[in-house]
Amino acid sequence: MKKQPIPQILYKFLFPTPGPKDPATFDQFVNEVLESEIRAEIEEWYNCHTSEELEEVYPGWDYADSNVRMRLSRYKGHGRLFKAFDKLGLSAHEINSVVTWHGTRWELEDWEAETGSSRERDPSIYDEVEDYDYDDEEDEEEEEEDDGEVGAAAERREGAAQDSVTNANHRSASGPP
Repeated sequence: MKKQPIPQILYKFLFPTPGPKDPATFDQFVNEVLESEIRAEIEEWYNCHTSEELEEVYPGWDYADSNVRMRLSRYKGHGRLFKAFDKLGLSAHEINSVVTWHGTRWELEDWEAETGSSRERDPSIYDEVEDYDYDDEEDEEEEEEDDGEVGAAAERREGAAQDSVTNANHRSASGPP
């Protein structure tokens, strides 16, 4: 039995029942969503304003690298993509075989092969970004499940503390004991 191509698997995971506003293919999702997010990040990070400046910048992001994923997951499309990578259990090799658009490691290596030159990758692209963690939603669900006994104990402590404050206020209002 032949295995489905990874882009098809990703598309089916990202859009199990595609609606009329959803992209029709994985390539369309890349073109309409991911590339626009990449251009926005490059424009913001490198302060590029013209399309020529944007095209000259090849950050060489490795989508298998956790710091890069943390940084780009601030964008909705990338957050969904990274969650799909994790849920499907894709290896670094599988991820890098699919990720072939502007700003990626693949494109930088392709550019280097075409021009015969190489550039140092900007180490700042791997800086940690803590603005958004695409696993937060799962953490919140786990916390809600754990609220049972822990939440009740916290409420008892809070109630006891409030009672002692109320009693102290009542004594001071009525004069010395």
